[in-house]
Amino acid sequence: MKKGIQATEPVPGEVAKWALLRGIRFQNIQVDEVAELVTAKDVPPERPVEGLTLNDITGSCGKGITLANMVDVNLAGINVTGFQGPLVATQNVKGSGLDNPSTPAPTPLKSP
Repeated sequence: MKKGIQATEPVPGEVAKWALLRGIRFQNIQVDEVAELVTAKDVPPERPVEGLTLNDITGSCGKGITLANMVDVNLAGINVTGFQGPLVATQNVKGSGLDNPSTPAPTPLKSP
């Protein structure tokens, strides 16, 4: 079974010197009985993540998505089962799909 990398402690040092995270995209992912789908609750408000996209994620998990201090978040096509509690829990997060992340992402328009 594959497992993601998980830090035991937040990055030490002055928040202003931390890297700015932007344009993070996870798409077309199949999970199988992961403990937590996404946990990003230790993001400092002084250094919010900009532009997190989670799109077309299916499978099963014990806990859903927990996000804090993010802007331009886009959640779409998230169809997982088995989780306890809410599918999405947020604190100081702005974006689309936060209330209904199972809605599919819009299909881009094709040029003629």
